[in-house]
Amino acid sequence: MKVTLIVPTFGYDHGYPRFFSNSDFPTGFAYIAAAIKGSGHEVVGLNLNNKPNHATAYDMVRSEITKSLQNEKPGLIGLGGLCTDFNFISDAIDIIREYDSSIPIVLGGGIINSDAEFIFTQLKPNFCIKGEAEEVIVKIISALETTRPA
Repeated sequence: MKVTLIVPTFGYDHGYPRFFSNSDFPTGFAYIAAAIKGSGHEVVGLNLNNKPNHATAYDMVRSEITKSLQNEKPGLIGLGGLCTDFNFISDAIDIIREYDSSIPIVLGGGIINSDAEFIFTQLKPNFCIKGEAEEVIVKIISALETTRPA
């Protein structure tokens, strides 16, 4: 299965465009990507940072997510972040659902670890992962492969 992992946009709500250094990259995404690849699946990373050529952060996110969905056709999308990424994650989920509501979305990170029930109810991803996600996301992918038609 092809999985797209979407990194949150730094400064989404304030000061677009803001630039992200290599040291700012959330390492949890790298661990998750390695686990997914290690289980034989393909991972596409979508880093929505350092893309200043759009009128607003929302325009950039809409354009880049839509382009990626059209080009990559993922079977699963992983998103995550902190509570400060709430608006970005909310907009990203809405854009994904508008494009193709059948693509399962997994949400993780500090935003889930802080208040999983509230975030799940508000943002309505298909799955939330509390805590370490490397093993759980591989199990979700395996379960989806056995239950979804090819």
